[in-house]
Amino acid sequence: MYSDILSPFQAVPDGTLDVAALALAVATLDPLIPLSNNQLEAARAYLRDLPSRVRVRRHDLVMSGAEDDARTDLAALKHVLVDEDGFAGDSEDYDDLENANLVTVIERRRGLPIALAILYVHAGAGAGITVRALDFPGHVVMRVERGAQMLMADPFAGCQMLDAADLRAILKRALGPKAELRADYYAPLSRRGMVIRLQNNIKRRLVEQGDYPKAVRVLEIMRVIDPSEYRVLFDLGVLYEKLGQADRAI
Repeated sequence: MYSDILSPFQAVPDGTLDVAALALAVATLDPLIPLSNNQLEAARAYLRDLPSRVRVRRHDLVMSGAEDDARTDLAALKHVLVDEDGFAGDSEDYDDLENANLVTVIERRRGLPIALAILYVHAGAGAGITVRALDFPGHVVMRVERGAQMLMADPFAGCQMLDAADLRAILKRALGPKAELRADYYAPLSRRGMVIRLQNNIKRRLVEQGDYPKAVRVLEIMRVIDPSEYRVLFDLGVLYEKLGQADRAI
C-alpha cells in the first residue's frame, strides 16, 4: 500500500523532488489522523496557489523600490506565509501529532519547525527563491540564498531572521550550555531528508507512548521514502524485537 502511494516519487532526483507533494502523500498514510477528501483537496489547492502568491508579492516589493536581493525574497515569503496566512509554530501544544501532518498543518496554520520549513521550501521553489532547510540540532531553521547572500530565519518563530547569537541560543537549548556552533550544523537537508525528519517526530512520539505497532508503520513508510537511510533499519530492528518478531528484527 505504501509503495503504491509513494511510487511516483521514488525515481525522481532529490533536487527536483516536490517536497510538499511527497509530504502530502505521506500525510494520507498517517496512522493516527484520518483525513477526508475535502481536507486533502483544500491542502492541494493551497500548495498549488502558494508559490504564485509569493512571486507576485516579491515583484510588487521590487517595483516599489526594494532591492532585488535575499532580504526581499525573505520579506515576500514572510508576508504571504506569516502576515497574510498566519503560519506559526505551535508552542502551546508542540507534541500534538497534527503539527507533523502537512494537511492539518495547512488547515490549522500551526506546525513543527520542519513542517513549516517544507512550506517555505515549496513556496520558494515555485517562486524562484532558493530556500534550504538546515539539519540544525533540535530545531530546523532555514536559509534563504541569493548569490553570495545568505539569510537565516526561523519558520517556527514567524520567519524571524537569525544571527549567530540566536543560533547559538537554539543550539544550547538542544544540546546543553557547553555546545558551540559547528560548520556541519549548517548542512542542508535533502528533500527526502526533510520528510524523513518530519516522520521521525511522529515515530518518536509513538515510541514514547509505547505504541510500537504504529511506530513500525511509520518507519516502514520512511523506509519507502529513503531506502538508503540506515537509521530507519536500525529502529525497525529494535521495534520488531520489542514486538517479539525476532526473525524480522534480525
